[in-house]
Amino acid sequence: MFRKLMIALFMLGVLIPPSSPGHAAPVCGERATLANTLEVRYAEILAFAALTDDGKLMEVFTSRTGTFTVIVTSPQSPSCVVATGSAWEGIHNIKTTPTA
Repeated sequence: MFRKLMIALFMLGVLIPPSSPGHAAPVCGERATLANTLEVRYAEILAFAALTDDGKLMEVFTSRTGTFTVIVTSPQSPSCVVATGSAWEGIHNIKTTPTA
């Protein structure tokens, strides 16, 4: 279940372009700066992190109020915000074995 959640979040970031006509440019920068801004401005802290098969670091920052931000970092490029939202729900009871 956790792996499926991480894959879904990553695909959301890959399939939805960070910038499209009529939308603001993507927010990119140094990872530490983005993480600090998320904590100070939005009270979001790191909740999940995963390495993708192509070597990118995907991180989900969440707040107690349900806001969230997903950032992706490549070894050769800056970190970029790929998704934001306001209805994050943590999953506390993750099963590690598949069910029939």
